[in-house]
Amino acid sequence: MWVKKPKCKSHECAVKIDSYKRLPTSCSVMSVFNRYSDSKAARIYFVKNNGLLSILDVSERILKSGREMKVCVQTDVSYKFFEWFPLALKNFMRSPSEGGLYAGVM
Repeated sequence: MWVKKPKCKSHECAVKIDSYKRLPTSCSVMSVFNRYSDSKAARIYFVKNNGLLSILDVSERILKSGREMKVCVQTDVSYKFFEWFPLALKNFMRSPSEGGLYAGVM
């Protein structure tokens, strides 16, 4: 599998989380949300991870064969993301004629 090289210095990179049930000692869960109101099989975890925020998208289900399938996708962002995202979203919602972004920019 191809893995993108991180753009951060090694001392400030997030730790890879293999299982949301067994977090590394440097990580702690901030909050958990069910992705769908009627199911606990899909959740989103917000985790403090070496000074970064890790967002874990976790899905668990039983396949027709009876085998269990677990997926845990990790996205790491700095806390500066919270400064950038609301402004970017606000600009995205405005039409280009009002100074907003055109389709495909974000």
